[in-house]
Amino acid sequence: MSQEQEELQVVAAEAQSRLGGANPDFNDLIAKALKNNVKITTEEVMRIWQISTSRNIPGLTHEILWIEQGTDRAGYKHMLKHKADFEKVGVSEDKLAEVAEAATTVGKPGGMQGNKSPGRPILGLFFHKKPLAVAISVGSNGFVVGMNPSNFDNFLEKAGIDQNEVEELHSWPIPSV
Repeated sequence: MSQEQEELQVVAAEAQSRLGGANPDFNDLIAKALKNNVKITTEEVMRIWQISTSRNIPGLTHEILWIEQGTDRAGYKHMLKHKADFEKVGVSEDKLAEVAEAATTVGKPGGMQGNKSPGRPILGLFFHKKPLAVAISVGSNGFVVGMNPSNFDNFLEKAGIDQNEVEELHSWPIPSV
């Protein structure tokens, strides 16, 4: 096992430990995904969550989403290719999985990234009081394939929305009632 693989396993174990305690639904969501015949590598799951059935993410057929350690082509390891890009917009490596959950849970759709169909949908939100736009691709089964930051001003223009509206309606963490 390479040092990089060992480091990813440590990150995954820490996430599972932290989220398993913080997210009492962690094991229940994994069980629910398996019951629905979703292919999921349980020992590699770093974060798992459920979105509202009213959320429209292109191609997604399940409401349970998750991030696995993955490979250079998909999952958390793939997201790390954009680590420096995320740091430029104020998102540290330890927040990437949370950004994916936040974007898919509360993000406002606003355009697509890429020339290939279907491309990655761009979702805008306020993440811990900072404006952020991300392009994120999710497999039909809920596996988060990849994510990279996008230009927030371009997002606002394409979404036809102003920054105050994004802050008011699409903020993470979700305000307590």
